[in-house]
Amino acid sequence: MFHIFVDFEMNVIDKAYREQRMICKREIIEIGAVKLDDEGNEISSFTQYVKPEYGQITEYYANLTGITNEQVADQPHFHAAMGNFLEWAGDEAYRIYSWSNSDVIQVSREAELKGENDPRLELMIDRWVDYQEEFGKLLGVEKRIGLKDAVHAIGIDFEGRQHDALWDARNTAYIYRLSLDRKQFDQVMKPIADLFRPQKELGTSLGELFGSEFLNLFP
Repeated sequence: MFHIFVDFEMNVIDKAYREQRMICKREIIEIGAVKLDDEGNEISSFTQYVKPEYGQITEYYANLTGITNEQVADQPHFHAAMGNFLEWAGDEAYRIYSWSNSDVIQVSREAELKGENDPRLELMIDRWVDYQEEFGKLLGVEKRIGLKDAVHAIGIDFEGRQHDALWDARNTAYIYRLSLDRKQFDQVMKPIADLFRPQKELGTSLGELFGSEFLNLFP
């Protein structure tokens, strides 16, 4: 089975498109992904810019992602870009992961907005794993941890540019690769797990905190 790690960079839909924004407030402008085998080896990668259909890339998102309107001017729209991605993912058995559930929510809503009904996309969504949540389960914590913080926690530098789709996907894959050796993962992550686990809750009364002898001091 293959393991695909994906990240989407997005741009906000212009406020002029009010009906469209009721379904989906953003559009994907970049897809980045890596494919691993069962041993955690990267065997393939995918990157694709996507031209938005409802407005231009704003200055804020251009600064955040490094993606400009000039870079996407000749790129495919969502339908063709997603087709390229699905073709790359292939028909063999795989699971697909992203850091948080925002990416699967985005692709689901954008597919609804743009009438994308490719059965391969529906199958992909069914196979989707929120790896930020899985990481929390491995640590035994409920707090959601940012990707950059998680990468630093395992003792490596964040590679590439943050908010670059391919590098965000690849850095998520690094964390997954470490988790394949659970003993090593537990050793590396113990200090982080201890930091984020909730402290033992205090009792709800003075008697529980200090005992009945303490209360006897105050008749």
